[in-house]
Amino acid sequence: MELLGALGVFVVSFLLGSIPWGVIISKVFYHTDIREHGSGNIGTTNAMRTMGKVGGSAVFVLDFGKGIASGLIAAAAAVMFGGGMSLSGHVIGYDDFVTVAFLGCVWGHIFSPWLGFRGGKGIAVAVGCLFVTFGWQGACLELAIFAVLVL
Repeated sequence: MELLGALGVFVVSFLLGSIPWGVIISKVFYHTDIREHGSGNIGTTNAMRTMGKVGGSAVFVLDFGKGIASGLIAAAAAVMFGGGMSLSGHVIGYDDFVTVAFLGCVWGHIFSPWLGFRGGKGIAVAVGCLFVTFGWQGACLELAIFAVLVL
């Protein structure tokens, strides 16, 4: 049963991650297709370039929210299904559900079925996942290290 729960978490998180907020916002509010401008990517950086700060920020917040939401889905599933044994004898717990949820969410964003299995790079979604995994302190530390390395 726990294995089916983990599979369900993956599928739901994949579908959640596959929502192409960059395309939706660009078409609904800016009457353009973000994929036809800049880098052609649907993510935050190209959204900032194409739609400005407001549109880009909206894309970031919604993509970031997908990562957070997948963590909440994993937490709920861990309560419902956790603590049981899988077929391999491994106890499935919170960490397993979070891992499956975040993998599904990021893959859904990168390989969105609504866009022909093409999507964004998954950065904002992964940052949302970091906040659930490490808490806000750990996520901010990870982001600071990333910023230093990029600079």
